[in-house]
Amino acid sequence: TIYKIMVKLSRYMVWTRSLLRFGLIAITACWGLMLTVHAQYSDIWGTSFKGGNHDAGYVFRMDADGGGFEKVHHFKGGIQGELPNGALTEGPDGRLYGLTAQGGEHNKGIIYSYSPEYDSFTIEYHPSVYLGQKLLLAPDGKFYVNSSQSSGSLYAYDPVARSLDLVYNYSKAEGRDPFGEGNFILVDGHRIIGTTYSGGSMDDGVLFEYDLDTST
Repeated sequence: TIYKIMVKLSRYMVWTRSLLRFGLIAITACWGLMLTVHAQYSDIWGTSFKGGNHDAGYVFRMDADGGGFEKVHHFKGGIQGELPNGALTEGPDGRLYGLTAQGGEHNKGIIYSYSPEYDSFTIEYHPSVYLGQKLLLAPDGKFYVNSSQSSGSLYAYDPVARSLDLVYNYSKAEGRDPFGEGNFILVDGHRIIGTTYSGGSMDDGVLFEYDLDTST
């Protein structure tokens, strides 16, 4: 199914076309508005980087035709997180997981989840390093995310244990600063393929692959 969506939201205007395939597809929109198409329930979930009751961003839902817009959670800032960063990712438990750019116990953002079924918001984890914008779900049930710490690092978040573990440190020779939205994908269920902003022989970035099965 192909959807054409026109969304008018106060000063935001987003026009996007997406090819809806299996489950969730992240769409990067303008002005900090991030959309996630939820195929199972024929609705759309997303985040706004700013706005809401506390001007700290919010989570919203709307119908696939652009109607029925509803703000379902308002970020409050401070320890509860603010400025949601990037699209939402559906977890194995049906909850939608995301990240904020600021707030939390260490003011480096939070990992949070929202349940569409139970209309509940949960702070999952307070990272002590800045994380990227994208949570990548792997078949092992963990979310993989990049960090800008040092030359860049790859972390794994376990939603069951609620733990964030270092997986790999990038280096200048192999490419560094793998930070941001949409800079890696999962192939064959175990190969993370992405790009870096810098590093490599010309210091202009590299295309890299990391195998979750062999940790190489």
